[in-house]
Parts: sequence; C-alpha cells; structure tokens
Amino acid sequence: GKPEGTKGSAERTKWFQKWVADLPDEKGASPLGDFEGKGMGKGGGKGGKGGGLDNGGTDGNAEEVERAEDGYTWSQKADEVQISFKLAKSAAKKDVKVTFKPSSISVTVHGNSMLDGTLAGRVDLDDCTWCLTNGGQELQVMLTKQDGSSSWKDLLK
Repeated sequence: GKPEGTKGSAERTKWFQKWVADLPDEKGASPLGDFEGKGMGKGGGKGGKGGGLDNGGTDGNAEEVERAEDGYTWSQKADEVQISFKLAKSAAKKDVKVTFKPSSISVTVHGNSMLDGTLAGRVDLDDCTWCLTNGGQELQVMLTKQDGSSSWKDLLK
C-alpha cells in the first residue's frame, strides 16, 4: 500500500511501523542472515558471496578456497576477497574499527588488533565494506581487488 500522511508525520510513522510489523518473518533466508550493523567504509561495496568452500568447479578462476590464518579465515574469487573473524565476545558496530587503504588494512575489535598489515595486492576503496553477522559473533570484511584478474598467494605480504 501507499503510506498515509505527510513525510515525517505521526500518521506516516504509525503506518510505517504497522507495515514493518506486518512483513513476513524471513529469518535465516539470507546468507548474511542477521545483519547487525553495516559499518560501511566508503560506498556500498559489492557484498560477499558467502564464506563457504566451493569445490565444485574445475575452472581455476571459479574456485574459491578458504584459507585459515591466525585468528581469521580468508578466501578469494575473481575480484573479491572475503575475510572472516570468529569473535570470542559479541561485538556491536561501535566496537569495530576497520581501516581500508589501497594496499593495507587494519581491523580492531574491542580495542584488540585482529589484522594489521600490507595486503598482497591493491584494493578499490569504494568497494570495500564490512558487516557483523551471527548476532555479532562474526565479522566479515569484503575487499574488491583493483586487478581482478590476479590471484593472491596470501592475504598479506
């Protein structure tokens, strides 16, 4: 339906609250499920494709292999790199600080450095983002490579 009342009015706010309450519950429908905070860097980014293992393809470029490092896992597919941190203590958006630079990254949660260093390649800052999932138990960082055709041997140099 169409919202009633004028923009910002109590009538429209009430209509919107009812509309949201009437939406069907789609919990668990999205792979990013319970999107607690978007904490976007610059721009919206292209989003991650999930962090699972994809062993189905025979084409080298299509295969995504998850690698476990100290305190995180990471994977790459074409021009995307996804880094996942399992957090010991649930975090909120205010607890997370992610700094993207063209050739380095810094990730701090609850004041503890989780990752800080020079990346194996350069990234497009406008397409880098992060989000908290699983009720703040997991931090996902998505990077977009400047040169999507190159495969990184490691996450950091």
